[in-house]
Amino acid sequence: MIPMSQSNAPTIEDAFRAIQGLPEPAQQALVAEIMERVESYTTSHLSAAHLEELDRRLAAEPTYASEAEVAALFARHGVVR
Repeated sequence: MIPMSQSNAPTIEDAFRAIQGLPEPAQQALVAEIMERVESYTTSHLSAAHLEELDRRLAAEPTYASEAEVAALFARHGVVR
C-alpha cells in the first residue's frame, strides 16, 4: 500500500517514494512520462500570432446575443418555448 499524506491526496513525495520502489526500467519509463507532462504544462503550443489574437479578443468588449436572436436560433432548429 502506498502511504498518503495527511490530506489523503497523494503528494509529489508520495509518488517519488512509490516510484523508488519499482524496478529501474519502470522508474525510467515513469520519469520520462512525468517529464513529458511537465513540459506540456510549461510550454505554450500557441504561436506569437495566436497569443496576440487571444490578447486582442480578451481585451475587447464582449458581445452577447439578444433574447430575440436566441429565440430565432432556437426556432430555426424547431425548439419553441
